[in-house]
Amino acid sequence: MPKVTLALDDVDHELLDLLQRDSGRTLRELGDLVALSPSAVKRRIDRCHKHGVIARQVTMLDPNRLPTVLLAVCLVTLERESRQHQRSPQRPPLHHAVRTRSHTHQRRPTHTHPTNLNRR
Repeated sequence: MPKVTLALDDVDHELLDLLQRDSGRTLRELGDLVALSPSAVKRRIDRCHKHGVIARQVTMLDPNRLPTVLLAVCLVTLERESRQHQRSPQRPPLHHAVRTRSHTHQRRPTHTHPTNLNRR
């Protein structure tokens, strides 16, 4: 299927900018901001959806308002280690901890030594 380019005017660009900032606005609110009727705004938005200009709509969550819900501890035992990573008595194992906030899909990796876990 050939790619069809949608011609956008200044009002389309302004609508898209407003939608990127807050897609929860009503058609009436958007229409007031760009001097169009709600039905004209809907037609323009539908046209952008149809041509793939608007790929999807998402909801942005405030991670500061969500409680940290998940804590996972994983212990892994390896059958073999490379010579470079073999543990010596002077060097205890390195642990990898990942804190994750619920629903935000943000990862904060932290490499820690077991003796440093209590210092945080």
